[in-house]
Amino acid sequence: MQHCVNSISPNCFCHSLCLLRCQMCLLTVIFHSCLLHGILFRGVTRTEYLEVITMDNVTVFSYNSTTRSRVPLPDWLKNHDGKQHWKDNNTIAILNQNNMAKAMEVVSQHINQTGESPLKIHSYQGYGRCGLHPDGRSQGSLTHACNGREFMTFTTFFSFYKQNQRSSYMRRKTFFFFLRVTCHVTGFYPWEVQVEWQKDGWLPLVEGVTSGEVLPNGDGTLQLKKTLTISGGNQRCVTIQSYTCLVQHSSLSQNITRTWVYIYLTTIQG
Repeated sequence: MQHCVNSISPNCFCHSLCLLRCQMCLLTVIFHSCLLHGILFRGVTRTEYLEVITMDNVTVFSYNSTTRSRVPLPDWLKNHDGKQHWKDNNTIAILNQNNMAKAMEVVSQHINQTGESPLKIHSYQGYGRCGLHPDGRSQGSLTHACNGREFMTFTTFFSFYKQNQRSSYMRRKTFFFFLRVTCHVTGFYPWEVQVEWQKDGWLPLVEGVTSGEVLPNGDGTLQLKKTLTISGGNQRCVTIQSYTCLVQHSSLSQNITRTWVYIYLTTIQG
């Protein structure tokens, strides 16, 4: 039996990255699309990290770990809040480099290329996108890839509510988010399969879990997806939650479990 369980994150830096980058979209009330592409290269003697942020296809920030170079501050960011965000972006880029290096090591330990030896990962990428709608809603997504091969994607949704009307960019915001994680099991037969989400190793979750239908793959095997929706908002402390996807099938000598750890750092403030 061939099997694959997707959307299990070895490192949670992606979620905080998407949250922080979406701040770039809050500087105007018109709809904008903000993209971030970070890639870590690991060579024989050194590791290099590159990061680029674009807004409406215009580069507004770039970082190179070798030269630590970055583009000049754009005119539209030459205000108190803009300068602070610019400074934060440079600091975050350095943190992202360290986090990606850790993620690369974790993935190397968990993904096998031949089933016997660890996968040799030479590049690790994070590609994020966020957009802000005129009504205050913003939507973001982030994709992870190793050696150019995508292995995890998730989407977050945010709703921002103004605390006052002093300016289009508020210093204090309350936000609520919904994070969806999908456990995708494929390549199994016969039909009967048990797939469930558990929180912190406890009983199966029912609330927030939606299940698709068992579908054919075209090669005689089957597939099934179960999606977990995690919600939260207005949290002001570090929150660590562990979610496990459990797969039981008659062809397995033992159950398959994959754990996804979610870390919420803090409330974003202007």
